[in-house]
Amino acid sequence: MKYRRFDRTEPEMLAISCGGTRYQFEWRDVNSNDLPRENQGKLEARIHCAVDLGMNYIETAKTPS
Repeated sequence: MKYRRFDRTEPEMLAISCGGTRYQFEWRDVNSNDLPRENQGKLEARIHCAVDLGMNYIETAKTPS
C-alpha cells in the first residue's frame, strides 16, 4: 500500500481513506441508545476490517444539511 506524509507532520497515512460519511444511522442526530444493535455491529466490523487491511485514516466528516 502507498503511504504519504500527512500535511507537515511526521506520521504517514495511507494514500486512500476509508470513507465513513455514510456511517451515521440517519442524517439527523440520533441518540446512541436509539441506534439498532445490528447497524452498530456492522459498522464496527467494517472499521475493524479496514484497520486489519492497513488503513489508518477513516473519514467521518458529517455532510452539512
